[in-house]
This record gives sequence, C-alpha cells and structure tokens, in this order.
Amino acid sequence: MGASIRLATTTGYPGGFDAAADRARSGHVAPDYTWTDGFSDAMRGVNTWVRPDGTEVETSTASDRAWTNAAGDVVGGSGGFDPGAGWTELHQR
Repeated sequence: MGASIRLATTTGYPGGFDAAADRARSGHVAPDYTWTDGFSDAMRGVNTWVRPDGTEVETSTASDRAWTNAAGDVVGGSGGFDPGAGWTELHQR
C-alpha cells in the first residue's frame, strides 16, 4: 500500500478543533491530559500530538505519525510516509 499524507489543522472543523487551538495558545501541555481528553479525541476521530515547544495539534486518526517544521506547519502520515529533511517528528500525547 502507498503512504498517505494528511495535513493537520486546528480551526474550522466542527467538533472541537477550535478548542485544540485554544489549548495550544494557552500553553496547555501533555501533563494536563485526562481520560476525558482521550475519550473526546476518540469520539472526534483525532490523535493529539505535542510539538517541541509543548503546544498541541490534532490530526485525523488516519495519521499514525506526525511532523512539524520550523514554520510551525504540521503534516500527518501513515505507512512509510516520511516528509524528509527539515521536519521534526512529534510525540503522541
């Protein structure tokens, strides 16, 4: 199977992506994660990733890995996808 690419966003989607952006702007970081956050993520079909600066971003559960670049862009992928040089892999919350 071929690798797939999914771009991540934190705004403009029903179901709470705007809340994720608010958490990121407020400095909400991984240690504050609770079981209700996990349940919410599962219900909305998202994975939450932590950037190197501690802010969070969500991608579709179709992405089992995610990366960020110096501009703050985030890309998610699955399979053997790798965006290459200039991208830092994120850790799932």
